Amino acid sequence: MKKEFLKRYLKATGLALKDLIRALLLTSVINFVILAIGLGIFKIKYFILIAFLIALVDLLPFLGSGIILLPWSVILFLMGNLRLSIGLAILFVLTFLVNQILRPIFMGKSVGLKPIFTILITGISMLIFSPGLGALVGSIISLMLGVFFEVKEAFDIENNHKDEKEIEA
Repeated sequence: MKKEFLKRYLKATGLALKDLIRALLLTSVINFVILAIGLGIFKIKYFILIAFLIALVDLLPFLGSGIILLPWSVILFLMGNLRLSIGLAILFVLTFLVNQILRPIFMGKSVGLKPIFTILITGISMLIFSPGLGALVGSIISLMLGVFFEVKEAFDIENNHKDEKEIEA
């Protein structure tokens, strides 16, 4: 019985990892759109390419869009371009919020946890570890918990049906 549960758990975890990747890609696409619109408004040359590259870097848990947008914003501020500096800082905040709010919601729905629990787990992980590492650890913990509860529920239902059939016989 334990072996069967473990087998199902590992299979479901693999499927949930696909959903996690889907959530990462979906938030990356949303961030790309935000960045492309924002950089386009500020008339940045090659704004589509730059938005795409920042969205790719944003997929990396420890780096994120801040590794590009924040230094760029500071440099522009020091050069006296206050308008663009503030604009880039706002773009960073928007992409950060998308990652911290929407990603746990998308992931929570895909692994069977209520989004509020996924957000709480991710938030607590971010407080314990750091924003970058905590977001990654929180996602993995949420995924594992969601899959565990989902498989356990299915396993319990099957065992109850078997017990009922044995009682009837």
